[in-house]
Amino acid sequence: ARLRAQKRQLDSRAELLKEAYYDYLTGVYNRRGWEMALQGVDFDEDDNVCALYMLDIDNLKGCNDTIGHSGGDRMLVLFAQALRRNLRSEDIAARIGGDEFVVLMRNMPSAEIARRKGDSICRNVRAVAFDCPVSCSIGLSVFSGPPDVAKVLEKADAALYSAKKLGKGRCVLWQPQDEAAQD
Repeated sequence: ARLRAQKRQLDSRAELLKEAYYDYLTGVYNRRGWEMALQGVDFDEDDNVCALYMLDIDNLKGCNDTIGHSGGDRMLVLFAQALRRNLRSEDIAARIGGDEFVVLMRNMPSAEIARRKGDSICRNVRAVAFDCPVSCSIGLSVFSGPPDVAKVLEKADAALYSAKKLGKGRCVLWQPQDEAAQD
């Protein structure tokens, strides 16, 4: 009886941790889980290129207006499933806002291959049978060694803004001239 009670307590604790760190709708990390997962990453100078992707589902608000919020929720679930199919087991993905996701991929061979991976994710999302037409835009920032996460996210966000400005449904790699254009 005592073992059963201990098992129930452990199961209950595991469920609470899951709720604390994972997005209930999509099954990927939430913002708190993202921060916790990053703390557990041992960024090493030997890592090739690390890629931080900031993804935004284009036109989700319009879809919510057309098909309702439960339809929008279905689209978020389908998007997260499509995203996970494009990731390796060691990649870290999180939903950090309504329709915003981030992904960290380590040990990418080059910035160009990281950008191509972003393009591939965009193509694969377009191939999903959503309830209304959507795409995703991606801003990409690359780095090596231990990052200043806030700065890397800021660069990925600037690249995401460029991707949307260029016509949505694409991946844009942050470039140093992007910083000058914002000042």
